[in-house]
Amino acid sequence: MTTDLVLSGSADASIKVWDPHVGVTQGPQCTQTLVGHGGSVTALVHKAAYIISGSTDRSIRLWRAVEGRRLMAYPWFEPQAVLVLAEGWIHSLSFAASSKVGDQGTLYAADSTGAVLKVVPHVLESPPVWRPMSRVDWRVEGQAEPKGGGPPLAFRRVCDRGFLAVRYLADEGLVVTLSYDCCMRVFDVHAGGCRYVVENENGCQFTSLEYDPEHAQVVLADKRGYLWLWDLRRQCMAASKRLATDAIVAVFKSRVAGEFGVCYAQLLEFWRIERDLDYNIVRGGHTGPVVSLYAVPGRQVGQGGLDFRVLSASQDNSIRVWDPERMQCLRLLRETRSEISVMTFYEQGNMPITGHDDGTIRLWTLDTGSTINMREHTNTVSCLAMVAVSKQDELLFSAGFDGWVCVWNVRKRSHTSRPELLYHWEAHPSSEVLCLRHNPLKNVILTAGNDRRIKVWNARTYDYMGEHVGHSEAVACLALDANFLFSGSEDCSIRVWDTVPAAGQGKRQAKLPFSGGTHLKTLTGHKQTVTAIEVLPLSGHLVSCGTDGQLLIWDYTAAVVLRRFQRPDEFRCLALRHDADEVLVGTMQNAIYRFAAGEAVRLG
Repeated sequence: MTTDLVLSGSADASIKVWDPHVGVTQGPQCTQTLVGHGGSVTALVHKAAYIISGSTDRSIRLWRAVEGRRLMAYPWFEPQAVLVLAEGWIHSLSFAASSKVGDQGTLYAADSTGAVLKVVPHVLESPPVWRPMSRVDWRVEGQAEPKGGGPPLAFRRVCDRGFLAVRYLADEGLVVTLSYDCCMRVFDVHAGGCRYVVENENGCQFTSLEYDPEHAQVVLADKRGYLWLWDLRRQCMAASKRLATDAIVAVFKSRVAGEFGVCYAQLLEFWRIERDLDYNIVRGGHTGPVVSLYAVPGRQVGQGGLDFRVLSASQDNSIRVWDPERMQCLRLLRETRSEISVMTFYEQGNMPITGHDDGTIRLWTLDTGSTINMREHTNTVSCLAMVAVSKQDELLFSAGFDGWVCVWNVRKRSHTSRPELLYHWEAHPSSEVLCLRHNPLKNVILTAGNDRRIKVWNARTYDYMGEHVGHSEAVACLALDANFLFSGSEDCSIRVWDTVPAAGQGKRQAKLPFSGGTHLKTLTGHKQTVTAIEVLPLSGHLVSCGTDGQLLIWDYTAAVVLRRFQRPDEFRCLALRHDADEVLVGTMQNAIYRFAAGEAVRLG
């Protein structure tokens, strides 16, 4: 007797049993039609010798295969019982058994009133084993009595708009539901309560769910054509992808490992989930281009260890504070006056600092969201850097499109509570400053911008020391590694320099300015503007990103690319996590990518 059957429920209140192995030329073969429901059949479960069905007539019915037909080609099902008469239409059924010895399984049903019902099979035979022809009685279990005197509920009602899908994860002891209020809910079957609620970020209904036990992830589909992965262990959305503009009707697990079938109204596709990628995307983030990222080194918090955080700033005029492990947003600050152009972080004061298009600089209090405002620049503030000029003194350097550099003492504030402006000078006359760095080994400040020149300044006296000349377009970013200076440019190249040549050191440094002559090599690999560069602390390799959507890891001594990541986005900024070997990249398309740096020994 074959057990590989296809079941279909219909609006005509019937259930049909089909043989899926009939040849294509013969057409489909219906082996039996089951009649008994008084409304559309909305849910079906087939387990061994039983069919369980749910309907808009509010009933859950049990159908059992007749014994003594083992020699026949197909089983013959007959009605056995009406298990439940619910308060609302039955929308979904889920039956599963855990791996525990003696567990005969449990049926969960979700209806249109927001109720979840639990029906447990009771095996009369001893020892209690599940056989295809076992005689089974069923009992309804629950914790709370509904108002209408119907069957008890498995969980206290938490949704008024009704459930459209339910899935019992027996080994995890969880029940997952989808509801018409655009939420997924996860219930604990042992504690009997709702563990957490996940709202669809798109503001539309989830339409279907599937479970991947190997990775402990729930696969969700929605009406806007998105596929989502919810990680049960981390309790966060691990990934999402828009597959189409049409609604996804259903998603199911294929027989091929890692593949899922995705059904639309008139189309069936199969998608493979690639889990061994070197990147993922942070969910639930900004709605505008990400202009700055900052990874905060861990600070001691009581006995709980180190507190690592990541901050991001965006042209959507928000600052977000992230838990770097789960990349969940912990804090959101909103700017209401002028667009954010750049951000850094004052670690000793635990304060984000932002520069703005109108020339304002703001120091933020994380707890209250209040700000202290400074205004000296006459145009967009393009770069900010906290500089430890000595063990006692830490200063804020700012530069902007007005070509000026300002030095602020953020520790000492006047009676107006504003940091003191110590010094300012015009570093690049008639040119925009795009980047600024401090070299603590040489104690110099480096500035660069649209005039294609990298200028070097004494960090104590602010005297001009010299400049590096060689780029054919604007210099967009700078990085340092010991005596090496790296510059990324709109000419698509990265140049390597000696920060300060020997002739410009010591007492003669202000009298003997240098110009060029310190260029060591040029790294070519980007096809568009190089927007950010850093040096990986573990390997010493250089990492760069650009508007061409490439993230490159370099052995800069050999001038070769060790690893290459390519995405369709335009990369704007990057930061290195202090608690993991990971690179964070912000994009013009509002996203934050996480790349695993790893051991870069080959091209990616």
